[in-house]
Amino acid sequence: MAADTQATEADQTRHEVEKIWESHGLLFGYSGYASVRDELAGALDEALKVLGGTPDRRQARDTLTAVTLPVLRQEYGRFIGIQPGETWGKLAGAMLVIGHDDGGYWLLEIDGNNTGRSTPSAAFMRL
Repeated sequence: MAADTQATEADQTRHEVEKIWESHGLLFGYSGYASVRDELAGALDEALKVLGGTPDRRQARDTLTAVTLPVLRQEYGRFIGIQPGETWGKLAGAMLVIGHDDGGYWLLEIDGNNTGRSTPSAAFMRL
């Protein structure tokens, strides 16, 4: 997984930000607003602590979408558009999660609508 470290806000302000992080044996990447990412990262870390160990792909999908839902509702609910027609959809981002279980490596994408889609290990190029 790779990402740049530059964030650009709506007012064109630019700053450095970490878009990739590790938590409890999973690698996360997020593309979207930093305010949403920060809330997600904290909530996901807490949920993974409770699981106690690295989840398999099904546990990861179920746990992460369950944790992501209230965070997205909270963040989207706070949105106030400044341009005509702007909606909470402006905040929607995407999160990628890479993990490993008995079936091999897997990739999970959780989109801005909290839909989790998994890619099986067979789709990964073996080096």
